[in-house]
Amino acid sequence: MITIAPANDDPGGDCFAKRMIVIANPTAGRVKQSLRMLTPSRIAAGELQGVVILRDCFAARKIRYLLITIAARSDGAEGLLRSKDDPSPNDDLRTFGAARSDDHTSKIRNHTSEIINKPAILQTVMRKYEDEYRHKGLRKKLVDTIRQKGITDEKILDAINNTPRHFFMDLALDRIAYEDRAFPIGEEQTISQPYTVAYQTQLLNVQPFDKILEIGTGSAYQACILAQLGAKVFTIERQKKLFDRNKRFEYLKRFPSIKFFYGDGYEGLPTFAPFDKILITAAAANIPEKLVEQLKPGGIMVIPVDEPGESGQRMLRITKQADGSITEEKFDLFSFVRMDKGKVNGG
Repeated sequence: MITIAPANDDPGGDCFAKRMIVIANPTAGRVKQSLRMLTPSRIAAGELQGVVILRDCFAARKIRYLLITIAARSDGAEGLLRSKDDPSPNDDLRTFGAARSDDHTSKIRNHTSEIINKPAILQTVMRKYEDEYRHKGLRKKLVDTIRQKGITDEKILDAINNTPRHFFMDLALDRIAYEDRAFPIGEEQTISQPYTVAYQTQLLNVQPFDKILEIGTGSAYQACILAQLGAKVFTIERQKKLFDRNKRFEYLKRFPSIKFFYGDGYEGLPTFAPFDKILITAAAANIPEKLVEQLKPGGIMVIPVDEPGESGQRMLRITKQADGSITEEKFDLFSFVRMDKGKVNGG
């Protein structure tokens, strides 16, 4: 945890009790040294919990540059930010900002400006993921709520109980992450309501070793639920920013059975077809024929489709017959974000 506080704040005994490193007169070098001390092993052992920076008039810029550098290096830009003519960590950034105007500096400024506008990168690099007893208690209550709404598959309920939903959301939503509702995750997308996740998963009737195509990765929460049920998941995201965020998300590395793709969900993944199951997590105007073609005979697709005269979508379960025809089963109404065609690069 990194806290930047006004210089007139008195950290006092509270920081000592919480084992925080306090930097009263910060330079970028001191911040960097402190972050080196803040190792995962020390955090896990309870020796250190974070850094408190008491900012002066220029420290915020130095700190920001340092965090941007760390984030950029983690994002594949190490070579760009380690050029021999880069400023040292102790250089005054006023000099760096005013005196250098060569092409390399311009590239650094452009890249750091991009990083500033992508707070998810900083959050991914600096965030400390903790699953506390409080979170586990809230998850248990959430599972009880979903069970009362009609979800009967205990394997699905166990998967939700074992998945730290707050990891998939902004830190600001930590205290309400286990409410049974959808929340924004950026790019006008949402992490689905847990009941909806469980409902679709139950309709899909997931079996161990099922090969499942998911359209609309989003936060990857749904993909993790499927993986915990023993499925091999191929998941497509059309929003490049969300795709990139998931590639940096350390928690997802626990699930090697999930394969991530950036692409157009309407096109599916013909190279990897056929699939046992297809799950669509966005509102479609109709049933995409290309996706039906990628189902095995006997395969199942669960998809929310626009219902005439209704503001929401009707949940359908499609079963593909041996002759290529399909049968439809209709279930409840839900509300999803749109399933749009194409890809969004997102700059």
